[in-house]
Amino acid sequence: MVTKARQETREDNPAPTLLKTKVNILVVDDDATKRFALRTILAPLDENVVEASSGADALRQLLRNEFAVVLLDVRMPIMDGFETAQLIRQRPRSELTPLIFVTALDQAETDMGRGYNLGAVDFVFAPVVPAILRAKVTVFVELYRAQQELRRYRTQLETLVEERTIAPRRNRNRLSAANARGERANDVGVRRPPDAFPPDQW
Repeated sequence: MVTKARQETREDNPAPTLLKTKVNILVVDDDATKRFALRTILAPLDENVVEASSGADALRQLLRNEFAVVLLDVRMPIMDGFETAQLIRQRPRSELTPLIFVTALDQAETDMGRGYNLGAVDFVFAPVVPAILRAKVTVFVELYRAQQELRRYRTQLETLVEERTIAPRRNRNRLSAANARGERANDVGVRRPPDAFPPDQW
């Protein structure tokens, strides 16, 4: 009976789970229908998908936020995917952001050579296979999370080192200063001549 009661208690009060912070994924395409299709494919990943309708819009988004990965359509008017990628790589904030180009299969040979020269990490070919796209994006999402965790760990470690080294050093400096003041006060008392004290204090 006791075992059953304990089991029911555990089922009624499951162990708390850690909340996963959603990361940003940027989808860049001038075609709203294609953006919607990519968003729908990525929906099962349960991440924050941000849309940009042009290269200029993508650059604005990258100035405002950090992204785990960017899906960048090659064929766009005014500023195509290659020009956009070149500008992304010129900005310190986004120079290391992974870029996955989306292009037509019949343009693969031409686009891949130019894309990799501009810093692309991968390519996805239209028509897009949902499972392949999700698998490729997941790799960079997990990598981004690992980097963020490492960054948090490094910050915590630096704080701990400061607490254990700098703070005690400050305390020692304060103690040394206090001792120095005490020694100076003693020296003044020792140097006072006997006639500096009234007879009734001898």
